[in-house]
Amino acid sequence: MLTTESFLFALLVSSLFNVCAVLVAFAAHQRAKRSADWAQRCSDWIKENNKRSRVLREIGELQAELTDLRDLYGMLNSTMKKLRSRIGMRELRARQADDAVPDPATDPAGYKRAMRTKLGLTGVKPNGS
Repeated sequence: MLTTESFLFALLVSSLFNVCAVLVAFAAHQRAKRSADWAQRCSDWIKENNKRSRVLREIGELQAELTDLRDLYGMLNSTMKKLRSRIGMRELRARQADDAVPDPATDPAGYKRAMRTKLGLTGVKPNGS
């Protein structure tokens, strides 16, 4: 039947299989540990890059908004120049209309009044004479 040598041989083979199984399990554990570390580093990298991309996106939005505001400010300046020019022209026309001397043939009294104000004369003489 079974001899002692065959029993020892079976014991030796089973021990070798057990040792191999422990070594394989240890190697798998080490590999899993390295994979977990790598996954953590990847997760940290993704979080950091998301923060950077969010900050960069916000900076880009601010730059676009600043450019829009600059354009609006330029348009406002040009509009103000145009309005100032129009107002200046209206005031000039009003002054010219006020300074215009009426025609003596159609409005002799208005002509006299305009000439007196232009020359600084009043209708009343000093000392009541």
